[in-house]
Amino acid sequence: RMKSIIFLSHMNKQKNVVALLMTISLLAMPVVAFAQTEEPDENDYPEEIKQECEWILKNLGDSVPLHFTAFHPDFRMLDKERTPENTLNTARKIALEEGIKFCYVGNVYNIEGQTTYCPNCGYRLIERNWHSVNSYKMKKDKCSKCGTKIPGVFN
Repeated sequence: RMKSIIFLSHMNKQKNVVALLMTISLLAMPVVAFAQTEEPDENDYPEEIKQECEWILKNLGDSVPLHFTAFHPDFRMLDKERTPENTLNTARKIALEEGIKFCYVGNVYNIEGQTTYCPNCGYRLIERNWHSVNSYKMKKDKCSKCGTKIPGVFN
């Protein structure tokens, strides 16, 4: 069975992320990850991020990974500023406070924001830095400290 990764990019403030999410809910494929590029002053409003997280929790559950990725000027969008790291950290904080268990930041060097933590005991399970794995402390598909099952495929 096919799986899907939902990736929202270049949403502007005239477009409503929640309306797009409702459209996405019509997909018949299970969602395995959810990513959004955060563009400064375009789709980085805390209330919109909170609505997005509420939708994800209601429609996809609390264990679907959510990635907030930094925008960087490139190709035909050189007139935009790079996403400040604080914007990503704020989005991640909102998601975690709303109940998303696995929320990450990307396109920045941020070990804490790229690391997988056990949702039960908070133990640092998979520490990442950019595209590198610094430490891996899983026992098969479980937290090596408390034994909580962590959703995903681990080799």
